[in-house]
Amino acid sequence: MKHLALFISLAVILLSSSCVKEQQRYPVQYTISVQNIWGVDSHPTDYPANPRIDPFLAVSHRASTNLFDLSLPASEGITQMAETGFMVKLEEEVDIQRGGDLALDRSLGDRMGFFETSGVFLGFNDTHTYLTLLARINPSPDWFVSAYKVNLKPNGEWVDTMVIYPDAYDAGSNLAQTFTGEPIPANPRFPVSLITTVPLANNGVVPPLVKVTVVRTR
Repeated sequence: MKHLALFISLAVILLSSSCVKEQQRYPVQYTISVQNIWGVDSHPTDYPANPRIDPFLAVSHRASTNLFDLSLPASEGITQMAETGFMVKLEEEVDIQRGGDLALDRSLGDRMGFFETSGVFLGFNDTHTYLTLLARINPSPDWFVSAYKVNLKPNGEWVDTMVIYPDAYDAGSNLAQTFTGEPIPANPRFPVSLITTVPLANNGVVPPLVKVTVVRTR
C-alpha cells in the first residue's frame, strides 16, 4: 500500500508540473468548435453526394505569420490539404514556423458530415494572438475553407467569445471547376484566390460552409 501511495503521489506531482509548464507556455487557451453547415438549401448548385468538411487544422501565430498568401501560389502543405485533406506537409510547415517562434500551437480536428461539429483546444500568448484555421471542402478539386488571421486580442483585451464564418478559397493547383470533375493540374500553379463563382456561389454570393465558435477557457 505504501508503494502504491508513493506512486500516486509522484504521478500527481508530475501531472501538476506538466500542467504548470503548459500554462506557462500557453497562458491563454480557447476551444475552437467547427460546425459543418454546408447544405443543399444554401448551396443548391450541383450539390454533391456525401459532402463533408475534412479534418481542420487550427494554428495560433504572430500577426506577421502567413500560412498562405493571395498573391502567391500555395505551399506544398496547403496544396496537399486542399487536394487530399491530408495535413502531414502542412503540419510540418507549421512546426517549422513554431521552431522560429512565428507560430505557437496547433490542433487537428475531425472530419465533419452535415451539421456535425468538431472541437479542439488551442493555446495563445501575448505575442501569438492570431488564429488561422483551414480545412478541405470534400469533394472538390482543390478548394478549402479558412478563418484567416483572426486576431483574438483586437483592442488589447482577449475576446471571450467569437463566431466566425470562414471564406472559401481555391488553392490554384487544379483547373477543374466542379466538385467531382476529372483533375486538371495547373502548370504553373495559380495564386490562392477567394472563390466567388458557382458551384459554391448562390445568387452571386458564396454562403458559409462552416461556422467556427471560439470560446476562451483560460
